[in-house]
Amino acid sequence: MQELLAKYREIEAEATRERGEFSLFALFLREDAYGNWDLVVAAPWIGDWNMKALEYIAGKITSRLDTQELLSLSKVVLVSPNDEPVRRLIQEFPVTSDEKPVEIRDWDYNGMPIARGYILTARPVSQVAANAETAAAG
Repeated sequence: MQELLAKYREIEAEATRERGEFSLFALFLREDAYGNWDLVVAAPWIGDWNMKALEYIAGKITSRLDTQELLSLSKVVLVSPNDEPVRRLIQEFPVTSDEKPVEIRDWDYNGMPIARGYILTARPVSQVAANAETAAAG
């Protein structure tokens, strides 16, 4: 799993350099997902559900993961960084992209039971925006 998480960390880092930071970048294994992971992402640059952002992230994933790893991914879920479940997750499990991913077990995400998850990044949109302003000024 550590090798797979490292690949997702690379995907996140590349997308951050090209588009901007994420508020949430996490892998969730739903209880009913039969061993397939959901990649859940939120970023100010994504906005509301956005097909171009989804295609962009999917392209990053398919270029990095091998066939078996791709088959372990159920879907990519774009969520708003301002949604209540996202804000609650960020508050409960804050983690930056510089830190080790946080592993969660038996957690409820907006009424969806999550058997297991890895949160690679979870930070408030205000912090993401402040980092973007600092980078632009620097």
